[in-house]
Amino acid sequence: MTKTKTVLGIMALSALSASAWAFGGGCGPDGKDSKAHWGHGCHKAMHAKACDGRKNMDAASREQRFEKKMDMRLERMAQRLQLSEEQQKAIRNIMVSQHQKMQDMRQQKRAEIDKILTPEQQEKVEQFRHSRGF
Repeated sequence: MTKTKTVLGIMALSALSASAWAFGGGCGPDGKDSKAHWGHGCHKAMHAKACDGRKNMDAASREQRFEKKMDMRLERMAQRLQLSEEQQKAIRNIMVSQHQKMQDMRQQKRAEIDKILTPEQQEKVEQFRHSRGF
């Protein structure tokens, strides 16, 4: 009986620890994710606040944001992997190329979807895209 209680206690403690980690255990004191926690934000409210600044961004601002994030990622990779300048340039080119391909695919997807929608639906989609800054 004592062994069963011990096992159940350990299981409960493990489940509690896992849920604490999953629901914000990786947050730092400033509300941002720690290095061990991957994602856009620890809490929905913080995520919403972070995303709010992206609404109604023009294309140039979005591109600047992409460049900044890409530079940060590349800098982390360079430090962790001790990349040479040549490797960094090659990786940067890959990142830029993939970003452009994703933008092209997104535009193609939108065009294909728009062909299927009625004019009223297209208007609603445009309103939604505009409200989201796209």
